[in-house]
Amino acid sequence: MSDGRKPVTTSTTNPLLTILACGFLLLASATVQAEPADQTNANLRLVITRYRQMLLNHRAPSPAVVKQTLDTLLPDGRWPDVDYTDRSAANWKPREHLYHVRQLVLAYHTEGHPYYHDPAVADAARAGLEHWVAKRYQCPNWWYNEIGIPREMRDIAVLHHEQLTGELRTEVLEVIGQHRVAGTGANLTWSAEIAMHHGCLAGNEPQVAKAAARLFSAITVGQNECIQTDWSFFQHGARLHTFGYGRAFLDVVVPIAWQLRDTPWEIPADKRQMITNYLLEGTQWMSRGIYVSSSTFDRQISRRNQHTLGDLRKQLRLWIEVDPSQQSELELYLARLESTAEPLVGHRHFPVADFTAHHRPAGTFFLKTLSTRTRRTESINRENLKGVPYLHSGDLYILRDGAEYCETQPVLDWNLLPGITTSEGDRQQHKLPFVGGISHGQTGMTAMDYRRDREGEALAFSVRKSWFFADDVVICLMSGWQVAADCGAMTTSVDQCRYRGQLSLKQPGGAWTSLDSSGGTQPNVQCVLHHSVGYLALGDTRLDCQAAEQSGTWASINQVYRDQSEPVRLPMLQVTLPHAAEPTAAGYAIVLDASQERLDQLTSNPPWTVLQNSRDCQAIELHTGATMAAFFAPGELEIDGQLRLAVDRPCLAMVADDRLLLCDPTHEGGRISVNWQGQQRDVELATGGIATEVPAEKTVAN
Repeated sequence: MSDGRKPVTTSTTNPLLTILACGFLLLASATVQAEPADQTNANLRLVITRYRQMLLNHRAPSPAVVKQTLDTLLPDGRWPDVDYTDRSAANWKPREHLYHVRQLVLAYHTEGHPYYHDPAVADAARAGLEHWVAKRYQCPNWWYNEIGIPREMRDIAVLHHEQLTGELRTEVLEVIGQHRVAGTGANLTWSAEIAMHHGCLAGNEPQVAKAAARLFSAITVGQNECIQTDWSFFQHGARLHTFGYGRAFLDVVVPIAWQLRDTPWEIPADKRQMITNYLLEGTQWMSRGIYVSSSTFDRQISRRNQHTLGDLRKQLRLWIEVDPSQQSELELYLARLESTAEPLVGHRHFPVADFTAHHRPAGTFFLKTLSTRTRRTESINRENLKGVPYLHSGDLYILRDGAEYCETQPVLDWNLLPGITTSEGDRQQHKLPFVGGISHGQTGMTAMDYRRDREGEALAFSVRKSWFFADDVVICLMSGWQVAADCGAMTTSVDQCRYRGQLSLKQPGGAWTSLDSSGGTQPNVQCVLHHSVGYLALGDTRLDCQAAEQSGTWASINQVYRDQSEPVRLPMLQVTLPHAAEPTAAGYAIVLDASQERLDQLTSNPPWTVLQNSRDCQAIELHTGATMAAFFAPGELEIDGQLRLAVDRPCLAMVADDRLLLCDPTHEGGRISVNWQGQQRDVELATGGIATEVPAEKTVAN
């Protein structure tokens, strides 16, 4: 995936009206005939007209930017701020040349702009184009040569089509023709999109038809990459990329489907339904409003402006026109993004992606785990230099207003990403199969057999971890430690986020104290309250808390920013749980919509009971009657001396509302013998990490 600018998207303007307003630009020269060939040409022009208006709806550069671009243009058509000798694989500098040209032609064709139809702008754009087609700069990274550069040139050609004539037009089309329709997921849609517009510009209907069919064929569910059966998105193997490549995928598919509607090349109905499901059941659940967690775009965590990639308002406005059959559901999603509807509420586990979302009115918990079925985070193109080996290792993010983690990446202590457990001696997360989740709609749990290794896959430590989500609380239990002698100090990061200037702390049995905007450090506390989020140590567990300035550079995490060495300094909060050299069972809770009074109440009278926290089983009972358990081995649960549940193999279990849900977190499925409601039964577990419901025994009336 490229590190260049985001693809151009539409504004809020009614697309139909804007098409009608600008249609004369391309249709005026058409000869009105009834022949099929002329109808084909009209469809080709319609697609380009629609796309051109999308480009014109993009914000034009300011007059000052245009003036500077004109003033700095060299006689040979180059710009002095562009490094034409750059050989970087990411953020390739020569691409900036075409960005300058595109900015010029956008200003030239934007009505009301001071440089609208200015001859000097047209001359400068032509000089810039002539330089590029003469030099044909090539990047070591194929993506720029076959996708990035053809896309930039395509936009220039669509905007500036009337000014491109003769040999220059031919050469511009040749640069666009550098595309090669290939790959999977986002890469395939990018390349097919270029081929489709190239065909429209060249009047090649067979190419358009073939490219459109190939583009829509990239919309798949359940393949190695693209949309998954749980409505997550994978790219570069089994890596979660819902708001990385998955966002880029939508940025292409949605506008193209909108441009091709009511033409012979429109999106097939089954593909349309896949995208609708991906939006409603995937992206909507993996975001809180326009904000997303750091675990939904993999290596892009080292790039700027990533945490607002959940802003799909423009895409949704277009998609409602493409799929009006689910208009009400799509409009509700759109309203949530615009904060004009109540937020999504519910619990969902994504078994393919190893991802959990727990939405509440006051905030959202996002948890990303790692199993033998998913891949570790990657560091390529000199990106994500500190994310390996910590990202996607059980990181748990808490989003309320979305600012908690935005742009904090340069200053993060990466071995203390929220939710993960690390040691001084470990080097990577060891993937194990027992990782999964189970949900009852509003409540749920996720469990992870957790291990970190030293060099050469030698054990550093392992621990069983389970997270139980109910109402505004997530409870994390840890037990069953196995620790190497030279493991080093072990720590669980409860949270690491922006410090918002007001912090309350409570020592065991003591009163509440406060820290102001200057922060401070306080070890061995029982409760922490910050920005309406509470952190509560369970049992004999104690927390350490630090509020202080942290600093770092973007260049230290992504060499794309190698020229930006100025340190970033941010006030940050760290809440951690230190473990002894011979650790014992531990636990903590995180509470949304928290206050001192509420945390005091949860400390003295929590609405849950920890039934077990051992190596073989971690289980809690909610005072509503629901029970959730992670059986890492065959075992049983007793409540008040009475057998509640017994299983003869590892599994996840949830009892709620007279329903028993069982899940095999290894995804293998198969038979399990269970004792429930005083009855011994054999049950066939589903594969794929899907829960199986065990029906309650029916009572027969006398």
